[in-house]
Amino acid sequence: MTAKRHPQDENGAAAQSFTDEPAKSSTAPAPPPTPAVSAGATESTGTAETTARTAERKAIYTLSDAGRIEVQAMPRCEAECWVTELAIEEYQRLAAEAWQQAHAGRSSPLAYHMYQQRMEPGTLAQASGLWRWQVRRHCRSPRAFARLNQRTLERYARILGISVDSLTALPATPPTAAAAPPASRSNS
Repeated sequence: MTAKRHPQDENGAAAQSFTDEPAKSSTAPAPPPTPAVSAGATESTGTAETTARTAERKAIYTLSDAGRIEVQAMPRCEAECWVTELAIEEYQRLAAEAWQQAHAGRSSPLAYHMYQQRMEPGTLAQASGLWRWQVRRHCRSPRAFARLNQRTLERYARILGISVDSLTALPATPPTAAAAPPASRSNS
């Protein structure tokens, strides 16, 4: 173990750290070399960074016709756009279901507005400062939602970006649910 010394030694230099490990070199290792750009990249198409980003590929797991999980490589941008589209379609479907439930009196308008803003009970609970079970109860029970005080309604409305009047009412027409998610994309 290194002996304890005053923070500065006799020469005025800062003392080394006091550890059980041997002293390490103070120089940091050299950064790794930058990745090479694909062979098809030229200076006229853009910078090396832009070309490298477009050449990136991302693995997407899809279900084959035989029921097996397969890995397909897709361009990174296309893969992320596809996943985002799927998520949006799911929120649209959930919003349409919540509208039907609220219109039938089996749930509150809060659930519809929550899904319309692409939120889930956990996200809304975190943003509102309420417990998740409270948000779920306010979504599931029209009776519990009707008894909410003005402060809680204003909190929900502020987070969802709508007025309190809009929060407590449903739109006259149901939202259009998205079509079924697209089948797995082939890399052809």
